[in-house]
Amino acid sequence: MEDRTYRLYEVGADGRIRGALSRSFADDAEALAEAGHLLTDVSAVEIWQTDRMVGRLDRYEPSQATA
Repeated sequence: MEDRTYRLYEVGADGRIRGALSRSFADDAEALAEAGHLLTDVSAVEIWQTDRMVGRLDRYEPSQATA
């Protein structure tokens, strides 16, 4: 049976991990969707399943946009 436990790491503006959430999800897409909900409070969220990085979501900051 495959381990469906994911860890979502909340990353602050300074690049340091501010917190982590460990949960089971049906698949990568579900874990990524949940990570998107966490972006309101942090600069980025990294999604991991054991030693495999599933992805990283970065919050869009209008001040970072280039003209």
